[in-house]
Amino acid sequence: RGPVRLMSSRRGRLGTGRRDWLWVVTILVVGVVIAFGIVLALSGGGSEPTIAGVKCERGEPEGYHIHTKLEILIAGQPFEVPGDVGRESSVCLYWLHTHDGQPGRIHVEAPSDRDFTLGQFFAIWDQPLSSTQLLDRTTDAVHQIRATVDGTPFEGDPATIPLEDGALIKLEYGPPFAED
Repeated sequence: RGPVRLMSSRRGRLGTGRRDWLWVVTILVVGVVIAFGIVLALSGGGSEPTIAGVKCERGEPEGYHIHTKLEILIAGQPFEVPGDVGRESSVCLYWLHTHDGQPGRIHVEAPSDRDFTLGQFFAIWDQPLSSTQLLDRTTDAVHQIRATVDGTPFEGDPATIPLEDGALIKLEYGPPFAED
C-alpha cells in the first residue's frame, strides 16, 4: 500500500463549487417564501372579502366602538340573532359582528368613526333585509314588515337604519305586531 492520500482540497471546502452556490440561492428563496407566508398569515391573508363596504380584519380595531341592540319578531315570536355573526373562524372579524352570549347585540368596531347601516350587518350575516323581505319572510297582501328605532316607527327600507350607540332596533314580520 502506498502513502495515504488526503481528500482533494477542492471537494472538502464549502463555497467553491457550483453546487454550493445553488444551495445558498435555494436557502434564500425558501427563506423569502416562508417570510412572505408569515406576513400574509399575520395580515389576515386578504382572503376574506369586503362585504357591503365592511372589512374583515385580524383582531378588533380600537378607533370606533359602539353597540346597537337588534330584536326580531316573526309572527309575534322572538327570533334570536346568533352569536359570532361576522367572525370568520380565527382568520378575521368584520367591523360589524356579534359575540356569543350577547344575543342581538351588534358590535360596531372600526378603525375610525363612520356611518354603518342595518343592511350592512344583514349582508355580513348573509340574510336578506329590505322593505319587502326579512330573513326568509316576504311581504304580501296580509303580511308586512315594521321597524322601530327606540320605539319610534321607521318609515322606509329597514336596511337603511343607521347603527347608533345604544339604539334599540326592532324588526317585526306580522301580523301580529307587538304594538297592536
